[in-house]
Parts: sequence; structure tokens; C-alpha cells
Amino acid sequence: MIYFCGLAKINIDIKSGSLFQAGLAVGIDLGTTNSLIAWVDPQTHATEVIPVSNGSNLFPSLVYLPENGEILTGPAAQTALDQAGDRVVYSVKRLLGIAATDYESIRSRYPYLARSRYTREGVMIQGSEDRWHSAVELSSYILSDIKKLAATQKGTAITKAVITVPAYFDESQRSATKQAGERAGWEVLRIINEPTAACLAYGYGDLSSVARNIVVFDLGGGTFDVSVVRVEAGVFEVLSTHGDTQLGGDDIDRSVMQHWVGSADHSAHSSALRLLAKKAKESLSESEEFSASLEAVNYRLTKTELEQLAAPWIDRTIDSCQQALADAGLRLNDIQDVILVGGSTRMPYVKKRVAEFFQLEVNDRINPDEVVARGAALQAAQLNGTELGHLLLDVTPLSLGIETAGGLMDVLIPRNSKIPLSASRQYTTQRDGQTSIQISVYQGERDLIEFNRKLASFQVSGIPAMPAGLPKLNVRFQIDANGLLRVEAQETRSGARQEVVVNPAEALTNHLVEQQLQDAFTHAEADKEARTRISLIEEAQTMVRNLQKLLRTNQDWIAPKEAEELTTHCQRMESAMQQASLEQLSSLMKEAEEKARPITEEVMNRAVGDRLRDTSI
Repeated sequence: MIYFCGLAKINIDIKSGSLFQAGLAVGIDLGTTNSLIAWVDPQTHATEVIPVSNGSNLFPSLVYLPENGEILTGPAAQTALDQAGDRVVYSVKRLLGIAATDYESIRSRYPYLARSRYTREGVMIQGSEDRWHSAVELSSYILSDIKKLAATQKGTAITKAVITVPAYFDESQRSATKQAGERAGWEVLRIINEPTAACLAYGYGDLSSVARNIVVFDLGGGTFDVSVVRVEAGVFEVLSTHGDTQLGGDDIDRSVMQHWVGSADHSAHSSALRLLAKKAKESLSESEEFSASLEAVNYRLTKTELEQLAAPWIDRTIDSCQQALADAGLRLNDIQDVILVGGSTRMPYVKKRVAEFFQLEVNDRINPDEVVARGAALQAAQLNGTELGHLLLDVTPLSLGIETAGGLMDVLIPRNSKIPLSASRQYTTQRDGQTSIQISVYQGERDLIEFNRKLASFQVSGIPAMPAGLPKLNVRFQIDANGLLRVEAQETRSGARQEVVVNPAEALTNHLVEQQLQDAFTHAEADKEARTRISLIEEAQTMVRNLQKLLRTNQDWIAPKEAEELTTHCQRMESAMQQASLEQLSSLMKEAEEKARPITEEVMNRAVGDRLRDTSI
């Protein structure tokens, strides 16, 4: 616990620049359903998606884990779905950095999770009898294979990449994605948000110097996010993001399965049924009715039924759109463009609902499946030394800060701050002789840390024993271009220093992601009152400690009556603190200042007199 000694200026530095490295750099959309890889021709600046899947640009994000034999990914793993569906891992992206609570909630949805367990490394899935695979490893298998295939297509080694993630991925999930890339042999130049990459692909900044506010609606197979982006003179600035790391087209597929099988546990059905549900969804984009047989059972679905099943999921995306607009401080008529990203936006119903909400014609002229990879390729090219004239500014999804006295959250980096950045603030000790300070880092929007998420904790030790308030502890938060957080704390007098790179084992739970902003709004008044109460009590406690110290160190000359009155007054303040009577406490604190003033003035006079006598000698 540390004591906040007063507001200080937050120093935020936006840093940018190219890496200027030779060689071919690519952009990778590591998707929930499919993955893609793209590059920019250094001569023409044309963006090309590299075919890596039997002539197709889409590489299925699948991993086949046989009991014996070679691990397969992509199309080869897709072939194994019919015969060994429970051994084919799909939607791997949903497992990256996932929290234990989310793991339990989705376990019944995926047949392969019947052979899984949750450890400090996150979700582990069993392949052979003695071989377990983490989500990072599984993703690295996919990234490794598309790396080889892309190199074959281009006829040259490819080692550098920009990899995209949903805008709402937190530090743990971004870190896990970066680790997967590095395990696959990539030099990961940067992790960027998928909507931001899509904006780069559309090149809005090159069309006009007139400022435009753009909404990027990204609904993929397993994740959803919406971003509000301001574009002016080639500069892309993300104003806000909102979304759900556990929402996507897969959920609509499961709703279709549930519709077909009734109350039965659809996880017990073959993966072929899941693929049939997906086929029905895609078919109904062009037709009014779908019908097919599987294992002697006929399955039928109409477009109207599909829209009814999809409605609850799309309702949630519209709610996120409303929140993103509010976070950006904009209204519907402030938005000039809406672009669609992700294969699930191909559903006519999705296009219709998004267009109706924003009251604009949606833009999907660039293939929604490819737009993210193309944008990532542009960013990779620029980081590799190709000047394309874009400045990319990402933002933090949730506020970051530390715990201060009384369990309060002191925010150093507010949500939606542009990254990369650094922010610093100075703190001090609460108690005399304190030789160590505990730093606890939190993420969230509530004033009380008990309602926020703890990311890390470390201790700064070796501080010389000094009176409370004398040590000066500089705490610095630094977020790099990948969204990873480094926290550094240093005591200025002694040089005692400690730091931590925040790489939590668990991601934000789905519930916390959805509820964080709403809870902050709902409890805003209560949180404000709680902060006021806690701050006043902390101030009163400090005052009592200082008064007691004043009486103790000057008891030789303070009149007994004055000492007794001040001691009694301190006891009354302590009683008011226990009863949380803020009005009475505030009044008692003012009275304490008046009663102590003659004594403190006398202490100062005596100190000055002693100093003058020492000088004259």
C-alpha cells in the first residue's frame, strides 16, 4: 500500500518511427476461423494477399492433434474434421490468454476441450497420451505453416510480420499472440488492432485532408469489436473501441445447432453438424430456405428463422456501437463512414442492422475477409522502411493505475489513451520508518480497486528509514506499440528501484469485459462518495498520527492541559472515523488544526531559535 501525496502532471509521450529493416515484411490476420497473410510490393505499393491454402487466400485456423502421427493444420486439419472432429482444435484464438472462469463457461461448447485442463500456462489440450499443447503452441503451429507456405509462394524467406488482434484484447492476450508468432519463427514487428488495420487498408487518409469519423464494425468467427476512428490528412486516430472477445459468427452457428437439436447438448453431436450449421448460414445469404441431410436426419432452416436466431447476438453488437460512440463523445450524425470487416458481416441481416443503426450505407468494397491482412501488410511495409504516409495511433481499452491508501484506484493511464505512451506520477510513504513500498497494478474503470482487475504486484525495498512523506517514489507506466505494459518504480533519494512487465496469466473474463464500463456508469455516484469518504478518513488518520507525534516529541514543554485537550480531540476524530460520520469528522479536523496551531507555531519558533544559537556559536 502506498500513499498518494497529491496530483502531479501526467507525462504522455507519443512515439513513432520506422524500424527500417531490410527484407520482406508481411501482415498476418490470425483469425478465429481463417488466417491470412499479405504483403506490399515495395515498388508499386500494391497490396497482395498470398494464397496459402490450395490456391485459396484463406488458411483454416485449425489444428489436428492425432493420438499418433503428425500434427496437421489448415486444409489438412479440415479434412480430418469428418473422421476425427473431436481431435481437431478450432477457434484457437478464443483460448489465447483466456481466464479460468471463461474456460469453464465455454468448455461444453467445444468437443476437443473434453481432453483439456487449465494450468498456469492457460488452457492445455491433450494430443497424444503424454503430450499436451497450450493455446500459444497451437497458434504457433498455424503461424509456422503459413510462414512456410508464403515463403514458397514468394520464392524467398519471410521472417518479419505485423500480426493483428481484436481491439479489445488485453495485455495478456496480446502477449500470447506475440509469443505464438515468435515460437513460429517470426520476428514480430508489432501487434496492431484489427479495426485499425482495416482502416489502413481503406486508405481513407489519402482521399482528402478533410477530417472524417469512421466506424469500423468487425464481426469475425469468434470475436467482435467496433472502433471509432478519426482520419485527417493521412493520420489515423482511434477515438474509442468496444467489443466482446467471446462473440462472433460461431455463436450464430451454435444457435442454429441448438435450434436443430432442441434441448440436447449439441456438443455431443459431430463436428459435421457444426459445419452444416455454418453452411446453412452462408447459403441463406443467397436463398430463402436451406435443407440438407446428415446421418439420415433432414435439417431445414429458413432465412427468417436464421435472422431470429442471430438477433440476440447482433443486438449485443449494436449495444457495443452505442457505447463506442458515447466513449468517443460523438453522435450518429458525426459519423461519415461505416466499413465492415470479418466474414460474418457477409450476412445480409448484419448489413441491414448496422446500416439501420448508423443511418448510413455500409462500405464493404474490400473483401471483408481480406481487409485486415491487407492493412497489416501496409503497416508491416512502413515499419520495414517503406514510406506510405500514414501515422498509426492505437488506444488503451481500459484504464490502468495503482492502488493507493484506502483501496483507491489512482489512474495513470486513462482508457482510450493513444499508444505507445508513458505516464509518471510521484508518491510517498504513509508511515515513519517505512523501508519498502508495495506497488499493485490494476486495470478497470471503478474508483475502488476491489471492483477492478489486478494485473501485477511488486515491492520496492531498500528504502532508508525516513519520516513519512520524505521518500519520493516515482512510478512510471510505459505501454509499447504492442500494447504491453511495463511498470517501473524508483525512490529518488536512495535509488531503490524495481520494475515489472505486465504479462498476466489470465485475460479479462467475458463478464468483466462486458460489465466494466456499464458498472462504472451505474455506480459513478456511489464511487464518488466512496472516494470522498476514504480520502477524508485517510487524511484524518494522517492528521491523528501527526498530532500524536507532535505531542510525543514535545511533551517536555507542552502544557498538560493543552496536551490533554488535543489527545481527547484525537480520540473524538478516531471515533468519528469508525462511525464514518464525514460531516462531524470534517468539523473535528478543522477544530484540530485550530487547537494545534499554537503548538506548531511554538515548535517552529523553538527550531528557528535553536538554529540561530547554533549559528552564533
